[in-house]
Amino acid sequence: ALMREVRLAAPTDEGQKRRAKAQKMFLRLLERHREAVQYVERVLEGLCHRGLPAAVVHMDDAEALNLAPLLAALAPAKDFARRLLDVHAVRRACRCVARRANLAAAIIQCRVQMKYLCDPEAPRYAAKIPDDAREDEAEHIRRETREYCRRKWVAKCWEQDALVRRWRAAEATRGRHDARSALIRRATRAHLGLLEA
Repeated sequence: ALMREVRLAAPTDEGQKRRAKAQKMFLRLLERHREAVQYVERVLEGLCHRGLPAAVVHMDDAEALNLAPLLAALAPAKDFARRLLDVHAVRRACRCVARRANLAAAIIQCRVQMKYLCDPEAPRYAAKIPDDAREDEAEHIRRETREYCRRKWVAKCWEQDALVRRWRAAEATRGRHDARSALIRRATRAHLGLLEA
């Protein structure tokens, strides 16, 4: 019940106070009861996957943001840090901390790919035309290359638009002083705390 309270806490001030109390009670149970330690050993991998998601899409989910401080608090307790290393928690925490930089890198990479992969006049496409090809065969290969580059350009435009929308949504919430932004900042501090443990 305490774990569920921590996981599903609302991003409001009242919900976060309840989450903090539930987390504190859960940590006390770990100190006093062996069954609680055994329970955490059983569910630690699942907690890690939920609290430190690998997919960028789920990094800002309320459940992940609520579980991050619990994972940071569990790491120094009862030698759970070693168990977290076994499930690659450090790599996942680094990915969560660097999500903004990763998104910026993805946008830049998409633009570079648009420039270099979608140019039908690039030397790599000219090399596809054999030297002994007739003029109509060469024109057919050039037409196919232009069509391929057009399709690739459209796909890259869609990918870039999706990345830019995610960037703008993240930047719109950045610097705000609402409950959700506070939850994201607290989770980032927890991710850094997990790296220190």
